[in-house]
Amino acid sequence: MREDQRKEFSVRCKFNNELMAWLPRSFVLPYFYLENGDYILLTPLDILTKDEAFICHSDLRSQFRRITNALENSSLRDAINHYFQKRLPKQPKQKDIERAIGETIKEYPEILDYYIKHKENTKDKAAKISAEKN
Repeated sequence: MREDQRKEFSVRCKFNNELMAWLPRSFVLPYFYLENGDYILLTPLDILTKDEAFICHSDLRSQFRRITNALENSSLRDAINHYFQKRLPKQPKQKDIERAIGETIKEYPEILDYYIKHKENTKDKAAKISAEKN
């Protein structure tokens, strides 16, 4: 692999229960720029976990209705729910629901803020789960 296709990255990959924080390690990883400005980052298996992260896309999708219904601002909550419902066909399939969730989050990024805030408020759960796996 060419030198310009590798780059050093800091990856927060180990949870410290005492500090209640993810600690970083440095890794030299393959790195490829794409024409559209995106890049591909290949991650070695030894620093990946088999489990999903505490904050992750699939959890956000599964919690979407609970998150939107828990918003305190009733006008925002109603607007989000209306926007979401308008994107669903009469008999939605799972792919339709996931597409509508993605479009709604793109239109209302406040949903992400609320989701992350909720996860930060329940970080003790992440620490407990991590400790059980070590």
